[in-house]
Amino acid sequence: MKQYTVLIVILALSPFILWQIIGLLPTFDDWSYFTNPYHDFGEGLSSLVIPRDSYWRPFDCIFGHVLSFDKSLFPALNHIMVFLGHLINTFLVWHIARRVGLASQAVNVSTIFFFLSPAVLGTVLGIDSLNQTYSHLWGMMAIAAYLSSRRGRHLWLLFALIATMCKENGMVFFVVPQLMALAFGKASPRRAALDTLYPVLIIIAYFTMRTLMQTDVAEINAEYLENPVFRIVKNITKFFAATFVVTDYSLLAYKPMRNFPMAVFIALWLVPFYIFILWQGRKAIKTRTFLVLLFTIVTAASPHLVTLFTSMHSYAALGIVSIALGYLYQMVAERRRKAAVVLFSLFVVGAVVVDWHHVELSRQSGETGRQMALSVLKRITPCDSISVLYIDRDEEKYSSFCVIPYDAFGWGAAIRHYGSNGRPRFIDNEIFMPSDSVAISHYADSIVREGFRQVLLVKGDSIDIIRP
Repeated sequence: MKQYTVLIVILALSPFILWQIIGLLPTFDDWSYFTNPYHDFGEGLSSLVIPRDSYWRPFDCIFGHVLSFDKSLFPALNHIMVFLGHLINTFLVWHIARRVGLASQAVNVSTIFFFLSPAVLGTVLGIDSLNQTYSHLWGMMAIAAYLSSRRGRHLWLLFALIATMCKENGMVFFVVPQLMALAFGKASPRRAALDTLYPVLIIIAYFTMRTLMQTDVAEINAEYLENPVFRIVKNITKFFAATFVVTDYSLLAYKPMRNFPMAVFIALWLVPFYIFILWQGRKAIKTRTFLVLLFTIVTAASPHLVTLFTSMHSYAALGIVSIALGYLYQMVAERRRKAAVVLFSLFVVGAVVVDWHHVELSRQSGETGRQMALSVLKRITPCDSISVLYIDRDEEKYSSFCVIPYDAFGWGAAIRHYGSNGRPRFIDNEIFMPSDSVAISHYADSIVREGFRQVLLVKGDSIDIIRP
């Protein structure tokens, strides 16, 4: 029973945590991604399973379509499903850590680190993050299956394919299970190499199907490809900073609330654990097990390292990072058990503080969007078409937690949601600089002539109706 204690505690705390998260409101991509009830997928169920934009994510499209039948479920159902996925991922980290032979205390460290690390916040607090959560989930299922008995072992290929259909980066789990097995001596190099040949056929089939299903709604986002060398260096830096959180970054990166003394104070709770583990475990870092684990982590994160890395993407390799950290902890705790326990406990306290602060920041951003929408709804009756003009004043933002008011407002989409009637169906957007007053007036006149019924002008978190 003792070995299940950490899971029992996490399950006991989960209702309270979910209650705090479930009230977070949509901002930014939440208004435009597939997992909102207002996304126009076109006619027929086939439109839900084709590649669109830069993605092929049928599960997200189906989820958004289901929400369209009862829009009141948005975003609460999104939060429930994301958090449920995170809970299952936490159990899978616990299970895999035990399967590879980590001691009980090291398993607990891996599990707790994964569950409450601030690195999960970009995903767990997200409304549009089902893809990242469940791609990781099915990927971890693939690892668990590969490490299991021969009877269930072949299922890892199916699980890796499902992970890929959840999100494209899930394709790494055609390789990651073999590397995990190799790291902990659960497979020979020859066995791992041979098993890596099998997925080639599935990957070829995947890209063949994606090419055959290509339509005019599919495209490659140029943001993923531009300035490759600088982007990769920047992504690697972001990856380490977002995965191994050393303070509350909002106190450093977000100018409106910058507070260096508080950032240092929080760092004093988080950083000692990392320093202790790395220094005391410096011999373990040189072992074959850890070096292969390090390569596995890079492999799991690689799709984001070479394309685009945001706070959500630290989740992609976090399960493996947590197990690697547990491995180092085990090596260190054999000699310095008491110090390891104390410093990890301090880390947990600091992590909870950072988590709570980011929940509150996300709550404020979502509430800003709601209040902006309600202020408009008091003054207009939503019609089928509306134009939203934005004066860009170079406002500060911090990742997905401190969103600028215009993005929290969803560029006008929040009116549709909080008006509870699905209108306006057509929203026009245009951005102007503060000196463009004449251009704004001309544009407003022209868009009205095109048939748009109302024109809004967004300045910070205030909205003027300039063409009723």
